[in-house]
Amino acid sequence: MEDWPTDFLKSLEYLVNNTVKEWDNYLQTLTDDVNEAVEVILRSSEETISEITRDLPDFFGEDFERFFQEVIDPQLDYYVGVTDEEPEPEPMPFVSYVAATVEQNPACIGCENYHGYVYNGNLMVCGMHPYGWDGDECPDFLVIDYQEK
Repeated sequence: MEDWPTDFLKSLEYLVNNTVKEWDNYLQTLTDDVNEAVEVILRSSEETISEITRDLPDFFGEDFERFFQEVIDPQLDYYVGVTDEEPEPEPMPFVSYVAATVEQNPACIGCENYHGYVYNGNLMVCGMHPYGWDGDECPDFLVIDYQEK
């Protein structure tokens, strides 16, 4: 009678292990069934698509290519946003570049972090020091590695 906690824990462990095994078997069977159903659907879809694409030229006749070029392609381009043309970069009318010089931002000359663009009249020197570094040697200075680019 004094061993009842040990017996209880062994029974509980047995129950948990069997429950885990049953759940594992159930989930594995469910996964297999779902995979099989998906494969059947995919095979059926592939067959249907191949039948449709095989019959489309007969349905449209000689105008098939023209139909796609004039009707389908523009719709795809519109809804998907796919075009053959390179998008033009947006102009930046109020942005100009200022190089680091000995007079202005001398600690930034040759620094990889230097940004140097003027936005609305404000020079953005770099991300770490937006207004520039006052001293001669910036602690965040990175030498531009021209070999890497």
